Amino acid sequence: MAAKRHWGYPASYIQLWRDELTFTPAFISRNEVFVACRDGQIVGVSALILHVPRGELEHLWVRPAWIGRGVGRQLFRHAARRAQACGCTHLEIVADPFSEGFYLRMGAERVGSVPQRPLGRRIPLLRYHISPVTDPEEPHEPR
Repeated sequence: MAAKRHWGYPASYIQLWRDELTFTPAFISRNEVFVACRDGQIVGVSALILHVPRGELEHLWVRPAWIGRGVGRQLFRHAARRAQACGCTHLEIVADPFSEGFYLRMGAERVGSVPQRPLGRRIPLLRYHISPVTDPEEPHEPR
């Protein structure tokens, strides 16, 4: 919740998104969830949903104090490597508008937009291509 609030969204929006932003035991048992820890504290989290050959980067959140310090990049690269190992050819990312630039820098490309519930605004839909010759350790240029 803190990562979403970092972008200045009003408390009423955060409340509307509470269920979507909550990692339940059922979600964790069905999907791949990764955490980044520093000094024994969780500083970031990501979640990967596999529908091979497509993966969905469902979540990627970094505690505000750790934004800009490489945590998001490490979580993204880890999810991409895991998706690649599972046979995915690409990741789909429905991105918060404030995080679109991060994903573009990581090598994703904007392929459209989708409606965001319950606000009705449209938010970016991105795709990150993965191939056997692509090393997710290094971001690559968008196609």
